[in-house]
Amino acid sequence: MPEGHSIHRFAKQHNRALRGQRLRVSSPQGRFAEGAAAIDGATLRRVEPLGKHLLYHLDDTTVHVHLGMYGKFRLAKLKPDAPPPEPRGAVRMRLVGDTHALDLNGPTACDVLDDAAVQAIRDRVGPDLLDPAYDRAAVRDRILQSRAGIGTLLMDQAVVSGIGNIYRSELLYRARIDPRTPGRALTADALDALLDDATALMKVGVAHGPIRTVEPDHFGKQKWTQLRGDERFWIYRRDNCRGCGGAIETFQLANRNVFVCPAEQVRRG
Repeated sequence: MPEGHSIHRFAKQHNRALRGQRLRVSSPQGRFAEGAAAIDGATLRRVEPLGKHLLYHLDDTTVHVHLGMYGKFRLAKLKPDAPPPEPRGAVRMRLVGDTHALDLNGPTACDVLDDAAVQAIRDRVGPDLLDPAYDRAAVRDRILQSRAGIGTLLMDQAVVSGIGNIYRSELLYRARIDPRTPGRALTADALDALLDDATALMKVGVAHGPIRTVEPDHFGKQKWTQLRGDERFWIYRRDNCRGCGGAIETFQLANRNVFVCPAEQVRRG
């Protein structure tokens, strides 16, 4: 499932390619045919990222997309005086503007929503760390008062949105915190440092694409983009910790495998 930085990257790409344009909308697969007919010919005002959700604001309505585990986009530049490329696979929604065509395959959600339904999504999604105006106090209050483990809380999109399984494992290693540590066992300063690190690393992801949590200078490199493959992570899907060399522990938490260095990550509370 794409993590929050990818959603913000998609929003930037789709705004650049389609914003302000009158769109031809279709559903080659057929599962979004009614919705496509309702918005065909509308103008895209903007694409808004919200945690792991995307909101395509049109003239007087909104299309909500959640990619889930298998959803993906394909953005193609149109050739002059040529039709859009043939759909590849089961394309749920196709948006065609003046210069680009955007195909959406396999999402968990692709729906036309009214204002009330959009607000319902906003109400249930926690603060987005990549929103410069996100409510830090709300996140701190939810976490510092909770008995749940911090590894569970970071994956709860109602608490804070955008962090997925890779960031969770890597962030908690960088903070040297065991994911089973209750939120209320953290100090306010420790939590603030964790949230600041999450925001900074997700901004790296927005700028450069794949998740990278090991600083380039660790390998004597200058740029984040020079990190390749396994170099990008400290502990995620590794047998041994890149920091201390010890064995990595793996177990289920919030229905996903979490990776922990038991030698360096302190379990508190």
